[in-house]
Amino acid sequence: MPTGPAQSAAVPFVCPRSGLRPFLLVATADTTDTVDPLPQLAELARREGACFHVDAACGGFFRLTKRGSERFVDMEDADSIILDPHKTLFMSFGTGVLVVRDPTSPRAAHDGTGSYL
Repeated sequence: MPTGPAQSAAVPFVCPRSGLRPFLLVATADTTDTVDPLPQLAELARREGACFHVDAACGGFFRLTKRGSERFVDMEDADSIILDPHKTLFMSFGTGVLVVRDPTSPRAAHDGTGSYL
């Protein structure tokens, strides 16, 4: 299993058994020591034609601080980011925000026109 950006870049981006290619690469940008190497993973996703998603539910809003901007480098390269304001902005009720670069993709994926809708 890859443990860093150099190892991740060396791993084939195809399932050896099925030959299928992943369509999504998910990275973590948390408030703890769990911050993936976002620039390298963004490059890997671009190179392989995969969407790049950053799970920043706990740490994303710290990107607005000086220390957070140094820690969460290139988070803006993501195709989508999840943020949970109730976790770090101390909102009294649970909320989640999905920020996407291209709103047509999720709209097309979740569009429905059945008569029962």
